[in-house]
Amino acid sequence: MGAQMSKAKRPGGPSKPRKTPTGDYPVGYCRPPEATQWKPGQSAHPAGRPRGSKNEDTIVREVINRRVALSLGGKVRKVSLLEAVWTKIADDALKGNAKAQALILNRSRLLEAAPGERVMREDDEKVLQSYLRQVAAEIKAAEEHS
Repeated sequence: MGAQMSKAKRPGGPSKPRKTPTGDYPVGYCRPPEATQWKPGQSAHPAGRPRGSKNEDTIVREVINRRVALSLGGKVRKVSLLEAVWTKIADDALKGNAKAQALILNRSRLLEAAPGERVMREDDEKVLQSYLRQVAAEIKAAEEHS
């Protein structure tokens, strides 16, 4: 998404037509007093998210797309973190890790499914979460031994 924000339409159907004043008067329907109108740069929610700060989706996208060094066959390549994670899962699957094998097989079936059916099933989500916990525990154990 980046720094630019787009104005997304709210769900719930077409937008309402703009109100228009009905008479010839300075203050009234659709004509609030100048003292109560929003000033330029004034926020309706000043304690809200600061301008320029990133939301969770943006942070996750940046982390996943971050380039990391990956050694494949003696050669070091720069790949996205997502590609490095899937490579690690594939390596673990080849070494006999049943959770990694299930994840790879389920994901490949998902890719072969029709585009409208591409939603991760609940059991696939559980396998993925379990695998990620296992890898995190292995990393933590390796760090403690270092």
